[in-house]
Amino acid sequence: MKNKQQKLFWFFLMMTAGFFLWGDPVFSSAEDLVITEIMYNPEGTDTGHTDWIELYNPTSSAISIPKSSFGLIDESVMTLGKDGTHYLNCHGIDRDLAVDPGAFVILADKAANFETDYSDNSSELFDGTFSLSSDGDTIRVSRDKCSTFFVDLQYQPEWGGSDNGRTIEKKKYNADYSAGDWQESFVPGGTPGGKNSEKPKPKVYTDKLRINEILPNPKEDEEKNEFIEIYNDSLDLFELDGWKLKDSSAGDGFIFAGGSKIDPEGFRTIYRTDFKFALNNSGTDSVHLIDPNGKEVSMIEYKDSPEGVSYGLDRSKWRWSKYLTPGEENIFDDAPDFEIKKDKDVFKNLPANFEVKVKKYKKGKTKITWNFGDGHKSYKQKTNHKYEKKGKYKASVEIFNGSEEVTKNFEVKVENFPKYDVEIISLVPNPKGSDADFETITLRNNSKKKINLQGWSIAVGDKKLTNHPIAQKIILKSKSTVTITRGLSKFSLNNKKAKIELRYPNGKVAFKMNYDKKSDSAAEGEILEKTKLGWVWKNTLPVKVVPESSLLAVASESDNQSAVLGESDTKEIPEEMWGGQSEMGSKKDYRLVFAEYIFSSFVHLDFGITNQSRVKPALNFATLF
Repeated sequence: MKNKQQKLFWFFLMMTAGFFLWGDPVFSSAEDLVITEIMYNPEGTDTGHTDWIELYNPTSSAISIPKSSFGLIDESVMTLGKDGTHYLNCHGIDRDLAVDPGAFVILADKAANFETDYSDNSSELFDGTFSLSSDGDTIRVSRDKCSTFFVDLQYQPEWGGSDNGRTIEKKKYNADYSAGDWQESFVPGGTPGGKNSEKPKPKVYTDKLRINEILPNPKEDEEKNEFIEIYNDSLDLFELDGWKLKDSSAGDGFIFAGGSKIDPEGFRTIYRTDFKFALNNSGTDSVHLIDPNGKEVSMIEYKDSPEGVSYGLDRSKWRWSKYLTPGEENIFDDAPDFEIKKDKDVFKNLPANFEVKVKKYKKGKTKITWNFGDGHKSYKQKTNHKYEKKGKYKASVEIFNGSEEVTKNFEVKVENFPKYDVEIISLVPNPKGSDADFETITLRNNSKKKINLQGWSIAVGDKKLTNHPIAQKIILKSKSTVTITRGLSKFSLNNKKAKIELRYPNGKVAFKMNYDKKSDSAAEGEILEKTKLGWVWKNTLPVKVVPESSLLAVASESDNQSAVLGESDTKEIPEEMWGGQSEMGSKKDYRLVFAEYIFSSFVHLDFGITNQSRVKPALNFATLF
C-alpha cells in the first residue's frame, strides 16, 4: 500500500514538472503591479530619447521584486531556455524593485535620456535593457526571471502614440489590457509617474459671431473682390485665432492666424486674396464660420448670385442688395412688391392669361421670370401660356428689381374645356350703313354658368369656313344675350347665303347654322332671327301708324294660336318721327307698331333655312315690338 501511494505521488510530481518544463508559460492571476503607460515610439529620431514603461501598484500593500528575480520580455514569440523553466531574452533592471501602494515607477531603456526629457519627474526610475518596437509589440513582466508572468499585453500603433510625441495610457488602473482600455495621451510626452491625462474640456467659444455679408459675383476681378464679412454681435472683443471660414467644397478653407481679432460690435472683412477658395456664381453654394472646436457657429446658403450684388443679413432675413458695404452696416432697397393675376379657369391646349403687377416697376431694370411648372418660361409682365396636359402644376414668378429677387409660388389647375349650351339667336348680314360697323351676330347663353367668350371664335363661309377669334374678354352671364360685332370678331356675312359655326376655344363646334336667300339678297336692315317657329327673316322698318283702338291680331296656321298687342307691347311715337301731330290725332292716342307683313310677293318664309317649320305664304305673319 505504501509503495503504491509513493508511486502515485512521484507520478503526479512528474506530470506537474512536465507541464512547467514543456507546456505554455504560466501567468499570475493575483493582484499585482500593472502597466499603466507606454512610450514606444518617441517623436522623430530615437537618438537622445528613450522607450519607457510605467508600472503602478493598485494594491494596499507594498510590492517588491528583487533584481535577481525581475524579468521583462519584449518579443511576441518566446523561446524556452535549455533549463526548460525560463524563457530566453529576459531583460532585467539595475536594482531591486519596490513600489509602495498607489505609487508609480518608471522602467526606461535609457534612464539618462529619460531624465533629460523629463527633468521634473519625481517617480523612482529604473534602468533597463529592453527595446520596444514602433510597429507594435508584446510586453511580458515576471517576478521569477521569466518563468511565469504577471503582465502580458500586446499593443498596436493604431492605439495612438506613434511618432507624435505622445504615449498610450490605461483608462483604468487594472489588468485589462484589451485595445478598448487604452487611449492616446492628451498631453505631449505623456504623464510618467503621475495620473494619466484626461480629455480636456473644450474651450467654450462665443456664438455671437456671424457671417453678415458676402459678395460671390463682383463686377470686376473675382479673384480680388470677392469678400466675406463677419460681424461681432456683442460688447466683447474676441480672438479669432483658429477660427475657420470655408465654402461647401471639400477644401480646408481659411484659418485665421494668431493675433486676429474682431472688435465689439465690429466687422471683419476677408477678401478672396486671403481666403483663396472661390464662391460660386451659379448653382448652390454655402459659407460656414467654424470655431476652433469644430463647431459651426454661422452658415449661409445661397443660389445663383447676380453680378455686382451682395447677399447680406437684414435682421433675421437674408437679402440681395446692390449696395456693397464691407466693414459697414448693410443697406437694402425695398423688396419687390407685386401681385399675380391669372385666369381662374385654365384649360388644356388653350392659352391662359398671366399678369404680374409690380409696385415701383422700373422698365429695363425690373426683370420678370415666369416658371409655369411644365418646363416653359416667360419674361413678360403680361403673358399667356398653353398647357398641353391636364393636371396640377407648381408655378412661380420671380421679380428682380436690380438689387433683390423675390419669388412667389402658385398652383395652376389645368382641366379639359367644358361643354356649354350657347346658341346663335339672330344675325344681321346687310345692316343699314357700314357692314364693318353694323354686321352683328347675337348669342345666348342657356347654361347655368357665366362664360368668358375670349378665345371662342365665329367661323363663316360657304364650302370652306374661315375662323375669326373673339379677342377681347366678354363675360356672358347665364340666360343672357350678347351681340358680337365685327370689331370683336372679324367675320363677314354674305347677303345671300352662308354657313356659320360658333366654336369653342379648342376648335370644337358649340353651335352651327346656315341660311340661303336663294335668288334674293337680305334686305338692308333685315334680321334673321331664331323663333319658336324656326328661323325667320324680319324687316325692321316701321310700316304704319295705327290708332290705339286698332289692335293687330296675328295667328300662325301651324300652331293655331293667336297673340294680341296689348299695353305692354305698344310704344309712343317719338315726336321727331311725326312732327308732333298727325291727321289721325295726338301722339298720346296712337301707338307705333313695328310689323312684318309676310306675303309671297314681299317677305317669304320659305328661304331655305335649315331645321325650319314652314309657314304658308298666303298667311300674314307679324312680329310685334
